[in-house]
Amino acid sequence: MAPVHEDHTDTLELLNQFTSAFNKRNTIDMDACLHFPHIMLADNKETIWNAPNSLPKSYFQWLEQESGWHHSEYQCISLVLSHDAQRHYLLEYTRNRSDGSVISAHKNLWVLTRVSGRWGIKIRCY
Repeated sequence: MAPVHEDHTDTLELLNQFTSAFNKRNTIDMDACLHFPHIMLADNKETIWNAPNSLPKSYFQWLEQESGWHHSEYQCISLVLSHDAQRHYLLEYTRNRSDGSVISAHKNLWVLTRVSGRWGIKIRCY
């Protein structure tokens, strides 16, 4: 597929805002980057968040205890499909420990939509 050549600074900023909030464990700022209902597809299972404050309160504690996670870091963000009110991104990122060592690497497809003039993350596929 040929690369998409257009200015998508606005949605790149949104992706960075989301991950910054995620790394700060700030669910209010994370939710501000989403459109609801928000859909996640993982392991052939669909999870729908109908409203803000849907992330389980224990999520970050679980992630830290389960893997030693401290923060996530983008390795590559590729715009693969774009329309006036919809953009699809392939995100490559790592989950890292506090010393910066990599726990795991991931590739996800995220769909961002513009609703009432505001971009938000609508779908995340893991």
